[in-house]
Amino acid sequence: MKCAFDEMMLSQYLEKDLDAETMERITGHIRECPLCRKEVERLKTAVRIIRSLEEVAPPRNYLESVGGNLKKSSAPNSED
Repeated sequence: MKCAFDEMMLSQYLEKDLDAETMERITGHIRECPLCRKEVERLKTAVRIIRSLEEVAPPRNYLESVGGNLKKSSAPNSED
């Protein structure tokens, strides 16, 4: 069974990034739908895990490295 609410919409629901009417509709739906209720719990767990991770600084030369790689990948191919 597929529901009208996909993972993206349920994620927006958790972030309270939807209008009040949609939030209310999804809240009612979650009460009745075990699949969506399970998905919301899975998303909550993922958010909890991500928020618990230690923030680390990127390596000093990270931006220069990425910029150099982007220049290389966008350079015209000499074989053309």
